[in-house]
Amino acid sequence: MRIFKVTLIAIAILIGTNVSAQNSPFTFGVRTGLNLSNLKDNIMDTNPKIGFNVGLTADYNFTSSLFLTTGIDLTTKGAKWKFELDIDDMYIEEGEETSFNVTINPIFLQMPLHIGYKFDITQNTKIFFHAGGYAAVGVAGKMSMGGVSFDIWGKESLIDKNDFQRFDYGLGGGFGVEFGKINVGLAYEHGFANINTDVDRDIFHRNATLTVGYKF
Repeated sequence: MRIFKVTLIAIAILIGTNVSAQNSPFTFGVRTGLNLSNLKDNIMDTNPKIGFNVGLTADYNFTSSLFLTTGIDLTTKGAKWKFELDIDDMYIEEGEETSFNVTINPIFLQMPLHIGYKFDITQNTKIFFHAGGYAAVGVAGKMSMGGVSFDIWGKESLIDKNDFQRFDYGLGGGFGVEFGKINVGLAYEHGFANINTDVDRDIFHRNATLTVGYKF
């Protein structure tokens, strides 16, 4: 939560600084795109899954090249894997399935805070790079197990509250190209929050994104 507070304070300071400015250093925009997410699990191998992201952006331009970028995104994370039943510990009737597919698809409200730099290629084309931190909180999502779907969080969830934490934070970075007001970017996020509280198990989010944005 500290990253959220720092980001909000930074935005408030920048907005206050900008009130009396004739030429606004702010640039606002929207973006959307695809995610390729996975979980880093020290016990089980998981496979990446495709998701989505959509959000609002706010850039503070220190110079024509150096900028601070933040915003708010609705973004999916998670992974998929095949779960194998332990036939030594339970009675399995002949012909019954001993494995089934599992997909976990959490949706997070996420706030990044990155520093970036732009390089002019042509008059209307720029290459940009950015890196920094993020904080996120899970707001919704489903888990599918063998064709049965249920909420990840909530009173009716079948997941133990200690098995999948709502809060996530980490570092990220990316690069892209601006064509006038339109931009296309690739980025990667490396989660540092262990979302499982089991002392013998560590699970972390990993997420790659492809976005298309527009700046007003």
